[in-house]
Amino acid sequence: MSELDDLLAQARDADPGDRIKLRDSIAAHGDAAIDAMIDWVGDQRLAAFAIRVLERIGMQSPHRSAVVDVLAAVDGTELSSHVLADLEGALASLGVGARSARTPRGASATSSARPPGIPGTPGRGYWVMRTSPWDRPFLWAEAQEGRLRQGWGRFEDQNLEVIATAIRRGDRLSDTQAEARRALRMLTSWEGGMRVGDVVVAPNMPEYGRLSVFRVIDSYVWSPTPPRQFSEQFGHVLPVEPLATDVNRWGPDVSDGLRAILGVQTRLYNISGYGGDVERLIGGDVPTDRRGDIWTEAEYETLFGQFPPDGPRPTDAQVDALVLEFGRTRDAISWQWADGAAHVQGGSASTTSEPLRAWLDGREFRR
Repeated sequence: MSELDDLLAQARDADPGDRIKLRDSIAAHGDAAIDAMIDWVGDQRLAAFAIRVLERIGMQSPHRSAVVDVLAAVDGTELSSHVLADLEGALASLGVGARSARTPRGASATSSARPPGIPGTPGRGYWVMRTSPWDRPFLWAEAQEGRLRQGWGRFEDQNLEVIATAIRRGDRLSDTQAEARRALRMLTSWEGGMRVGDVVVAPNMPEYGRLSVFRVIDSYVWSPTPPRQFSEQFGHVLPVEPLATDVNRWGPDVSDGLRAILGVQTRLYNISGYGGDVERLIGGDVPTDRRGDIWTEAEYETLFGQFPPDGPRPTDAQVDALVLEFGRTRDAISWQWADGAAHVQGGSASTTSEPLRAWLDGREFRR
């Protein structure tokens, strides 16, 4: 194990009162430690420590911007009140005011400055899926055997097929189901979910600072292991085949745009707007940048399917997610939705395109 790996293993297994003694030693590893802490912030057992390590790394001027970006993008809904207070304190110590409506959960404080991406092959989805900071050697061995496992799956009612059925029936989810619900897009049967043939980037696999890329070859499977550390059973499984493994995240083959979006803490998210950057890693065809192209019907379906033009405007965080999925600017997405809303509500917008008007007129929206 490298020195950092050894320190992380000690911190992971230490009692909370002793863990803090390893903060400075881990923070000294800079970028590599940031990669690890992004995973740890998503785990309730490690989140408080991860925030303190990130705060200490951010005190080093070369890393401040990267740390602020990570902390501002943390999903506060996954944190307890005292850890959320730690998060706000860390941002304040780095000279950033409390997060507000201008920087909602899941949105990056510098998302507008994120390097642009190149969209991938039409019809193919591209995803980032985080696994778990626990039992990484086991998870890597399983991935090499074609089973990409995500954590937070140990109770039978957390089977994503069971959760999807409950949601469609309108049933109230249990607390454990609510915890697993964020992984629903692993289901090929879920609207907006993964499809066979999609490509998945797994950060920090096989180890921190590395990444591996897989192709989905079959539908989601619920297959818990015997209980492991902390009774985790890693029941959520994607059948996959490896396309590129053990890639250095900081190597020249990883674009600045792809490197930046791997800093998002969320467990599972679509990055089809950066699919061309992923294709570069796996030797596929890299499409040309189509940012100036007219919108496609598939994009209209995604945008207005999730955010109907006769409903509430997408939040900044929701627009940020669509930036990753479309590979378009935040302004382009916001304007497109606003133009569609104006047309549906009987108003007008000078920038509304004829293809958008025609597409909307073929759908049933309130007027």
